[in-house]
Amino acid sequence: PAWITAAQNADLPEGGPAALGVDVARFGADKTVLCLRKGQRYRITSTLTHSPTDQTAGHVIAAQRANGLPNAQVDGVSRLLACRQGVVVCFGVGGGVVDLLNAYGAPVADMQAGGAPYGDDAHRFANARAQWYWSLRRAFELGEVDLDPTDDALAAQLGSIRYTYDARG
Repeated sequence: PAWITAAQNADLPEGGPAALGVDVARFGADKTVLCLRKGQRYRITSTLTHSPTDQTAGHVIAAQRANGLPNAQVDGVSRLLACRQGVVVCFGVGGGVVDLLNAYGAPVADMQAGGAPYGDDAHRFANARAQWYWSLRRAFELGEVDLDPTDDALAAQLGSIRYTYDARG
């Protein structure tokens, strides 16, 4: 909690590479969230409710244009939940947004949270999401994160992330 509070009180420069993080939701209580990172400064730029994938892709492209076309890092997970009598029910609709952004030539990275971790310390993590969260934890620890001081919902979500150890340590 102290690291999150420090990040909310930080005033770090916007210099450095920019990226647009996109967590895609379609219907229901979840929201699609667009978060712009400029250097070490992270700000949620928009949230969308009940947004079809084509409209979400359009919002991403508009945000890219408004911010100098940063790479969009999209939660591209799409999972088949059930297929019965020809009806397919899926959750995780980010893959459709990734496909549309690719079709429009927008710079996009398909972020697969359940994918394999990478790099020299890959053996330490169960999946890519665990590795990303650990990197974020380290950035908070080092004081390298600047969050919107008024975004208490984000602060609460960040504070709820936990880790455990497995047999690999």
